[in-house]
Amino acid sequence: YIKGSLKEAFFAICSKMTIHIVLLLISFTLVTSTSGNFSLATFFLHSLCGGICVMSSLYIFGYVLQLYHLPFRIQLPKLMNQPEESLSLREFWGFRWDTVVQQILKNYVFQPLTERGVNQSIASVATFVASGMLHVYPLWVAGLSFYDAFAMMSYFMSQVALVFIEAEINVISWKEHSRRLWTIASVILPSFLFTGPVFKLAGMT
Repeated sequence: YIKGSLKEAFFAICSKMTIHIVLLLISFTLVTSTSGNFSLATFFLHSLCGGICVMSSLYIFGYVLQLYHLPFRIQLPKLMNQPEESLSLREFWGFRWDTVVQQILKNYVFQPLTERGVNQSIASVATFVASGMLHVYPLWVAGLSFYDAFAMMSYFMSQVALVFIEAEINVISWKEHSRRLWTIASVILPSFLFTGPVFKLAGMT
């Protein structure tokens, strides 16, 4: 339940949303203006812009939901719990990114499997596969090619693989700035697998 001035809450939400709208527009502009220019620099730029586009879109969606419920003084849980502050992939995907979908996957995929005695590692893979299918299927219906659908699923498989690698190399023991750099790089660098097909389907590249 929201306490205090609705006007202050409204402007606070709108100011945050404006930042992400600007980031989204800048990222879209950079991608469309450099499409067809194949180079290593463009690859990194599109990966970064793709990650920003997805993140900002979810932030904006969350803020729109907050604005819709504001007149009723209903305080919604955060859709995006500052994923950019994550210090590990496990924290990023498990607690900060798209919390609604992550909770659904936890409740209906991960926990039911572990409760039936399935190894946690296998349950984690199954959860990422389910997440990938949840994202890919609507785009497949919209005309996504098999190759691009496979590329998008590969992104989710890369993330679960990196979660396992993260545990093996004991990232949690690293210094904070190194942990943050690891997390950002692990999410952003393979993101072309996910965002590239989306940009192509949207006619941006």
